[in-house]
Amino acid sequence: QSTTHIARRLLSQLGFLSVASWGSLLPLLPSSGQLIKDLQALDRLPTRETYEIGIAYVVNQPSRAGYDVVNLVTTSTCSDAYLGFLATMGSAVDAHSYGGFLGYLDRNLPVSQALVYAQHNYEVAYYVPTLGHASVLDKAEVLIVWNECQQNYRPGTALWASAYNLPPPKACVTIVIDPLDDGLFCVRICVDGSAFDLSNGDATRAADDTFSGRVLGPLQDGMVVGSEWLGPLIRQTALNAVHVHRLHLRYKHSLGLSSQSPIRPQEKRTKLIAAIAKQYMDPMLPGDFYSALFVPDKGAVHED
Repeated sequence: QSTTHIARRLLSQLGFLSVASWGSLLPLLPSSGQLIKDLQALDRLPTRETYEIGIAYVVNQPSRAGYDVVNLVTTSTCSDAYLGFLATMGSAVDAHSYGGFLGYLDRNLPVSQALVYAQHNYEVAYYVPTLGHASVLDKAEVLIVWNECQQNYRPGTALWASAYNLPPPKACVTIVIDPLDDGLFCVRICVDGSAFDLSNGDATRAADDTFSGRVLGPLQDGMVVGSEWLGPLIRQTALNAVHVHRLHLRYKHSLGLSSQSPIRPQEKRTKLIAAIAKQYMDPMLPGDFYSALFVPDKGAVHED
């Protein structure tokens, strides 16, 4: 009976008990196991925009047969500068107990540490091989490479592919950080094949100039940045790259040039809520609903 009272108060405070709001109130069938599962699936859907970014730490290895060898570090033995950079990119959380977005990270694996960042309107999950996330690095939308190697090959070239052997990011944007002296870092940004590549002959530019001014920022290719600003600027540049990449996919989809169109979290939740309401809605007249809500059950009255 106390649960019914709480439900009545909640519906009243939300304004759903007025006759004018009847069309917005959909009575559901009595609770079932499948309904509970569907509601749990709804709870698991993110409520904010989500991003997945990879952070790879690479070092030189002795050359073999005249070929450069670059090693992707998957242990916690890293330079202090790299660890300081990670600390400015987000917060370390326990993957087993964290309730926010973790992307493709398996919460049940022995590896418990994850790197995340969140604001009121978006969440970021980082895939960091030095934290044990090497298996999902290929799921990253943007790849950040901390490059402690002598090589300065450009991402996307054959030399880069043969030496680094890193998975290409989904947004085709790779950000390389080259440590310099005196706490400075050179940032190299490769956008070949991405929405920012103005030389790939994209057919959308011939008919419309909506995306003709695509410029990635705030960091630009070749900039030198100090350690205190490196993390925030790298993070924002990566987020901007993903944002424009998704906008570009939606734009091409609207022109019929692509079959892919990223779905926003709000749209996913709206579709699932509509499906739940359609499947479990209990057709009922207003009088019957209000009687069931406000008239106590006879069994409950007899017990009192």
